[in-house]
Amino acid sequence: MVKEAAKRKIILAGGYYIKAFRLAPGPLGRLRDPAKKEFAISRRLFEKGITPRPAGYGVSGRWSYFAARKAPGVELETFLKESFLLLSRKEIKEFEDLFAAFVMEIASCGVFQPDFHLNNCLFHQKSKRFFLLDLHRANLERGPLETGQVMKQLFYVLPPFLEKVGQRNILETASCLVSMGLSDLKDRKKRYHILEKSLSDMRRHYQGKEDRKIKALQVISRKKGLCLFRDAGTDKSLLHDLSCLLLEPETFLKDPSVTRQIIKDSRHTLCLRANLRGEELFIKAYRSSSALKSLSYLARRPRAVRTWNLSYQIRFRAVPVIMPMAAVQAFNPWRPVYGAVLFPWLDQVKETRTRIEHALSHQVSADLFLKHLSCFIWMMHEKGIFHGDCKITNFVYCPPGGQGHPEFMVFDLDAARIEKQVSDKRRILDISCMCRSLEKLCTKTDLDITSMFLGYYVKFYLPWGNKYDSIARKVALTNQKKKGKAG
Repeated sequence: MVKEAAKRKIILAGGYYIKAFRLAPGPLGRLRDPAKKEFAISRRLFEKGITPRPAGYGVSGRWSYFAARKAPGVELETFLKESFLLLSRKEIKEFEDLFAAFVMEIASCGVFQPDFHLNNCLFHQKSKRFFLLDLHRANLERGPLETGQVMKQLFYVLPPFLEKVGQRNILETASCLVSMGLSDLKDRKKRYHILEKSLSDMRRHYQGKEDRKIKALQVISRKKGLCLFRDAGTDKSLLHDLSCLLLEPETFLKDPSVTRQIIKDSRHTLCLRANLRGEELFIKAYRSSSALKSLSYLARRPRAVRTWNLSYQIRFRAVPVIMPMAAVQAFNPWRPVYGAVLFPWLDQVKETRTRIEHALSHQVSADLFLKHLSCFIWMMHEKGIFHGDCKITNFVYCPPGGQGHPEFMVFDLDAARIEKQVSDKRRILDISCMCRSLEKLCTKTDLDITSMFLGYYVKFYLPWGNKYDSIARKVALTNQKKKGKAG
């Protein structure tokens, strides 16, 4: 059994994939037979060699069946994650040309696929062929798709692919499609509209499904007045050690067997670097700062649970984030320490400040760094993520090509929010906070960090294209207010 749902099952048997669909009662079920439709679409695509060979179709009672041979290759998402970085520049260009030709071949067959994501596509590197899978939601036209339909198809096809291959390949892939007949892609606004529509669909898709996915991924138990969250790969004994911090904080902090280093000790939080069970870990504990604050947590979600859930929500939206290993939350918010989250310790966090100071010390490197950072912040906003405390020290920075890590990673989600659409006001708050933190690290005094960062952000976010001056004034005004409060 490969996949099982209420109305659909997929079975792998002897080199064949068999899909069983439960039909609706009455004659309407036979008219809307997804197995029959997938069989017809597969036959047409197989003539072009871009789908596995269909083996058969049949109906038995309330179930219809479709069978196809197993195709060679790996899922496109796996290939882009594991093998794409190992390709030479020539091989990358060839791969982009093959993908563009693959998209146009699907359109020439008159197939519109609204479920085109990277897991529904296989790539066989040896034969240099793409295969399209899972066609039960696709539509079959009598002739080739018109230009408008192909552009609409790109809402589903292009953005997830381009996000994996990087910024440099976006225009290259678009130019391949232009040379194959999609001249509309020459317009930058239309390319932006494709990405914007895709991200809008993604935000709506995850709004209703994230809670169910989070519950499926976390292990929750209740013990001694505590609510415990544990990732499947985390040792249970680490969860016990974390619980001791809430039950007996003074004993935990004075325990001679625990090697620890206090990184931050404030009224609201306590941050530790600790060695537990031979592992270097980062612990963020939440304190009860006032009776009113404690009272408010009886009505709203506690900070430890909120951080746990937000980490998964952000990861589902394909934004790199440091994932927690475990979390503990006390039912009694009046405890001295009422919640704690356990993270793996990353040396990159400590090295980030030095790397950014070095990047901002030269005009060329600063220009490239700010371009990549503004693109990351813009993409984060487009995916519905408002950070709230968007300082550069709350991001991990690894220069491109460094040990396979993402260039930027997010952490410290205490003020973050997931929204249907991030408003202009919240975008300005994040941009202002980021620019203030960058100016503190910049040693080259003749660089206007705020102007450079905002200039790149406006280029990515086209609705601000004609409002640069007014946006710049709002950012400057926000920075003045924050500096005045700090003073």
